[in-house]
Order: sequence, then structure tokens, then C-alpha cells
Amino acid sequence: MVVQVIEPGMRAAQRNGGPPPEHPVLELVGGVQRLRTAPPAEDAPELSPDETMRALRLLAVDSLLDVVNLRETVAAQQERITVLERELLQWQQRARMESDTRRTESVAAHRRERDLISVVHHQMLTTQAMSDELDRKRRRIWRRRRFRRS
Repeated sequence: MVVQVIEPGMRAAQRNGGPPPEHPVLELVGGVQRLRTAPPAEDAPELSPDETMRALRLLAVDSLLDVVNLRETVAAQQERITVLERELLQWQQRARMESDTRRTESVAAHRRERDLISVVHHQMLTTQAMSDELDRKRRRIWRRRRFRRS
């Protein structure tokens, strides 16, 4: 809420180019802002004590509205910070879990690779041994056939 102390008909006087009115009037305009006063005119009479008290009360109300608005803003920010901190902790925990999972999977993959290499190596040795045995048997067969012909 904006509280402005202006003189009556000031806008009309500004539009028409006429002299400003004599008595101040309070005008309420939407939105919370500070109390604004019209620039003092040189021939303007001073405000009476009642008008001064009213302006001070309105200033106090405006200040109270500002304080309430600021407290609501701070509370909303604190709530947002709390939510963000919780989310940060969840993401950190999730990142740790994924890192541990990757590490475990890496160790398991390395073990599987070593096992596969061992199996392949064993198969290669077995194949080589069988190939050598087959070659020996073939030589024997050829030797037997040679001896029979001669």
C-alpha cells in the first residue's frame, strides 16, 4: 500500500496549470512502498499537529507492512534454502552410491576379464596340446604306410 500525502486537486491543478490546493489529503495507491510527500511549496501552510500525527501513524503502518513483507520474504527464502539443502544432500548421497556402484562394477568386470583370459589361455593350451598329439599320430600313420610299401 502506498500512502502519499498530496494536496487536494493537485493532479487536476497540474493538468490545468492552476495553483495547488491549500489542505493536504491522503491518497492510497496499491503496492507497498515508502511514504512520499509532495514537494513543499514555499507558500504552503504548515501541517497541524493532528495532520502530522496522522501522517506519522500512516508512516508507522507503512513501516509495519514493510516489516511483515520482509519477514514473509525471509521466511520464504529460508524455506527454499532448507529445501535446496535437502535436495543437495540427496544428490550427494546418490552420487556416492553411483560412485560405489561403478567401483564395484569395475572390480567385477576386471575379475570377469581375468577369468575369461584364463579360460581362453587354458583352451589355447589344450588346443595346442591336442594339435601336437594329432600331428604325432599322423606321423606314425605315415611312417607305418611307408614301411608297408617298402
